[in-house]
Order: sequence, then structure tokens, then C-alpha cells
Amino acid sequence: MRILAISVLAMALATVSTVAGAHQFEFGLDQDIRVESNMFNSSEFPVTDGVYRLLPIFELSGRLGKLDNAEYTVNYSPSYLVYFETDGVDGLDNRAQANLDFRLSPKETVRTSASYLEYSSIRATSQINPDGSFDILADEEGDTIRAFVNLGYSRSMDARSGLNLDADFQDYAFDKSRNVGNKSIGASGSYTHGWSPRLTVGGSLSTRYRLFDSQTSDSGSINSSKVTVSNLNLLVFYTFAKDYNFRFQGGPSVIYTQPGSIVGEPAPASETDLTYFMDISLSKEEQKSSYMLRYSRNEDASGGTNGTSILDSVSAQFSLDLGELWQSDVVVGWNRRQSVNAFIYVDPLTGTPLPFSQESKLHQIWGRIGFARRLGEKMSATLGFSYRRIADYEINDIDQPKQDNYTGFVGMNYRFDAYIF
Repeated sequence: MRILAISVLAMALATVSTVAGAHQFEFGLDQDIRVESNMFNSSEFPVTDGVYRLLPIFELSGRLGKLDNAEYTVNYSPSYLVYFETDGVDGLDNRAQANLDFRLSPKETVRTSASYLEYSSIRATSQINPDGSFDILADEEGDTIRAFVNLGYSRSMDARSGLNLDADFQDYAFDKSRNVGNKSIGASGSYTHGWSPRLTVGGSLSTRYRLFDSQTSDSGSINSSKVTVSNLNLLVFYTFAKDYNFRFQGGPSVIYTQPGSIVGEPAPASETDLTYFMDISLSKEEQKSSYMLRYSRNEDASGGTNGTSILDSVSAQFSLDLGELWQSDVVVGWNRRQSVNAFIYVDPLTGTPLPFSQESKLHQIWGRIGFARRLGEKMSATLGFSYRRIADYEINDIDQPKQDNYTGFVGMNYRFDAYIF
């Protein structure tokens, strides 16, 4: 449950407040104005509107008491949005995160983290992903809530080899909407060995059990659907040609699905799908610039449907310092989400409830160019332009309306002096 993530965040704050130690508190204030040609991502009734966003940032970090080997970070960044023309959608988004790393010994580290995110689904563009994409939900009404908790353990076996173990809990919830939430638990383990200063090779095994929420339809109550995903990966990290970094993680994946059924009716047959997951990137960081090309393919369950999805994504990112005061960044990308969802419908001739699968495909492309100018040690200004398009959307091979969105934005960021206590 998402209350678990909130509890971990609260415990982190309580621990910091009761244990003496060296701490640092930082406060910042961001604000921006954004104008979009299709503010709410509608294919039928696009709305051109602007929004003002106020974003205070609070961060607390340091060490726990006299334990020099225990480091923590807690941050909270709510954002309040005010729309220029549209009534009834102003509101508050909430984001919070806590991290704790504890070194058991020079070779062993335990780490834990928790995060909480809440925003209005109709304001989906307020949740823009790091690669520049944005979430597409089955139903844009209500609120989207995500709560994650992770516990990890790392051990250096020797100077070149390392072991990592992780367990996590995820909660995707959708209040006051027809979107279907889910909860999951996952575990993974990996082993890597450095064959040379430039080459590291290893392997990993992961599994996840995801339970989708039960539903109510005209046909009656529908039990929860269940998905188990297992993935075996090869890991390769290689540095070549003046600090170009190549990273590869990929391998076969098995997805076992138990569809939901109408209460009192026979359950639909389970299905097993064999596919692959992958995350491959090429990057380079220099003193005044950085580059990254990336392709990823993974399981994704944030679309608000009652079945898991496969998300393919390609992106390119570039940043450059344009002198002492200016910096620019460019992001372009494409992704595709494919899902097979177990639905129930009633045969119009016989009145008999029947299960069927509905396959959907959604292609999205995006691009963004932004500039930042330092106005002093504590203040900076940002401006830029972005374009997003739902280029291809099919449900059971039937084309759905396409969407375009042009966005211009300008912002101001300020960081106050850190307070150490």
C-alpha cells in the first residue's frame, strides 16, 4: 500500500529529528509559465491554455549522529498550478523522496529508499518523464498516485567483483477515475566482475508479481488479474575511445498472465508470453558537454489498464555549456506501448458473459530544446520549446485520433544559502 511509502518517509524525518548529527537544510524556489496548444492532450477538443507553476523545494541531508557510515537525504517538492483560462483544474501536486545508505563494513552497504508522487490525471503533462515523454492514461479523470519502497544490499566480493540484491514494493493508484490500479512486489540479484579497467561483465535475475485491482462492470464484479514477470539479463559495461561509456543489460523474459474473471463465472485461460527486456546506452561526458543515446524495453504498468504493457523507448539527449553563463539541452525520443488487456463483455445475442483480449498500440514522439542562463550564484532563468505527438494509436487494429502539442515555457529558479546544524 502507498501508506507504506508515506510511513518510510515519516520515519526518515523522525529519525533525523531525534538523532544528533551534522545536517544540512537547503531551500529553493522555482516558478515557471507554460503555454500549450493542447493542454489536456485531447484528440477531439484540444484546449490552448497557459499555466503558472510555483515549486518550492525542501531538502535535508547529512549523517545520522556519530555514524559516519550512515548518510541520508530527504526532499519534498510540492507544486501548485494555476491555469489562465480553464476553471476547476487548479491544484497541488506532491512529490517526496527519502534515501538512506548505511555502510556495514568497507565491503558491504545497505540502502533503502521511498518515494511518493500525487498529481491530477487531467494534468498529465505536469508529470514529464526524464527522457522527455509524458504519461498516457486510459482515463484522464481523477488523481494518479504512485508510492515506491526499495531495500538493497551491495557487497564487494573482491577488488573487481560485486554482488547486488534488491527488493521493492510498488503501488499505482487512481482515485476517482476508471483507471485500474495495481500493486507489486519485486526482487532482483546481480553479480558483476571487472575483467579489465575498461570492461565489466555480469548477469542478473529478476522477478515481479503484480496484482491488478478488481473492477465493476455492467457484467458484474471482475476479480483481480495477476501477472508474474521473470527476466534473465546479461550485463556489460565498457569504456572506450576517450571515455565513451557503453552499457548493456538485456535478456529473455517470461510473462505469465492470469486474467480476471466475472465473479461466479469460469476463469479465462492463463497465458504465457516469451519476450525480451533490454536497456542499452552509449554516453560521453566532457567538461562542457554530455551526450547519450539509449534504447530500452521493459514491462510497464502505469497506463491505467488491467493488464501489463511492454514499453519500447528510444531517446537522444545532448547538453552543452555555451560560455560561462549559458547552457543548452536538447532531447528527442520515441516510444511504443503495447498491451493485451483481459476484458469481459456480454454477448448481445445470448446474454452470456465472455472474456476477450483487446490489444492496443500507442506510439509517441517528442522533442525539446531548452536554455538556462545563470543570473548569479543563486539564481538562474530557463526558457525553451517542446513538441509532442501521439503519432499512432490503435485498438484492435482500429486507428484512434492523433494528437499534437506545442509548448513554450519560461522559468526562474532561486536557491537560498544552505543551513548547517
